[in-house]
Parts: sequence; structure tokens; C-alpha cells
Amino acid sequence: MALQIKSVRDSVESNGVKVVVYGDSGAGKTSLIRTLPGKTLILSAESGLLSIADLDAADVAEVSTVDEVREAYTYLREGSHDYTWVAL
Repeated sequence: MALQIKSVRDSVESNGVKVVVYGDSGAGKTSLIRTLPGKTLILSAESGLLSIADLDAADVAEVSTVDEVREAYTYLREGSHDYTWVAL
């Protein structure tokens, strides 16, 4: 496979933005959701949403099994929603 270099703009326009944020408890990962433009669906696998409790531009779906994550994925792939971001 040959290395293919393209502009960030072309990559974002064709593939969307995918980001993984990793850090210790209290680092601000959940608070970062507040900065996302548009409507966000939070797939919550644990408690810890207090820092964004007043956020109107986000909805939450509790997930505790891989099957529930798959169900959310299927729902999102069907496209009958107005979410522009998903946070897990």
C-alpha cells in the first residue's frame, strides 16, 4: 500500500470527524461534549454526566451491554435522527 496524503478538508468532507479522547477521571472528557456544535447523542456506559446536566443540545441513552451499543449503532446508521455527534 502506497502512502496517500490529502488535505484535512478533503478527509473531513469525505469521512467525517472521528475523535477518541482518553484521560484520567476529572480530566474534562465529559465537559468537552459541551463544546460540540449541533445535537449530540451520549451513549452512557457509566455515571458521570453531572458536569453537563444543564446541556440542552444533548440526549442520553443508557447502554450496559454490547447488544445495546449495537442497537444504538443501528439506529444511528439508519439516519432517522438529527444527531451530528455521538459520544460514548
